[in-house]
Amino acid sequence: MNSRLANGFLLQGGLSVGRRMTDNCDVVAKIDNPSQYLCKQVGNWLPQIKFLGTYPLPWQDIQLSGTFQRTIPEPAGGARFNGMGLSAVYTATNAVVRPSLGRNLSAGANANASVELLGPGLFPDTTYQFDLRLAKTIRIRASRIQGQVDVYNVLNANPVMRYSTAYGTNGSGWFIPQALMPGRIVRFGAQVSF
Repeated sequence: MNSRLANGFLLQGGLSVGRRMTDNCDVVAKIDNPSQYLCKQVGNWLPQIKFLGTYPLPWQDIQLSGTFQRTIPEPAGGARFNGMGLSAVYTATNAVVRPSLGRNLSAGANANASVELLGPGLFPDTTYQFDLRLAKTIRIRASRIQGQVDVYNVLNANPVMRYSTAYGTNGSGWFIPQALMPGRIVRFGAQVSF
């Protein structure tokens, strides 16, 4: 959406909705895999919303701008939610797998196997962020100076933005917050055009 309304008001934004499906069932059957557990996964619909707007205030050359976004946080360490939800990966050593498998892992006695413990559908909290800018333009002959005050995370929200996905034998490490949304930040700046 892109709208230019009366009195110089500008509003832009959009909605993105999608989901991901992975289907490896045909492949799994052909490689002699004993389990077809989670070979087909269909994720939830995940909407993301982003809007921005600018409005020239009635006072001389003062402009108010803002952005709003609704997103889903990302996991840590290159792992992914991949549209299916949270991940909990247990790294099983050969010593753990050998008794039930009756042999070493195919990569050898020092190998590990990564096992996904969660099925699809468990998602972290959605994050909302609202930012504002107030700008005043001063003209001096052919030059233009714009002073700016930016306030990021106006509502001072503090959701977790990244989680760990590694699951240990004692349950330690999984779902530990790795990063939070930065707190409210105020920034002053200037832009000179000549």
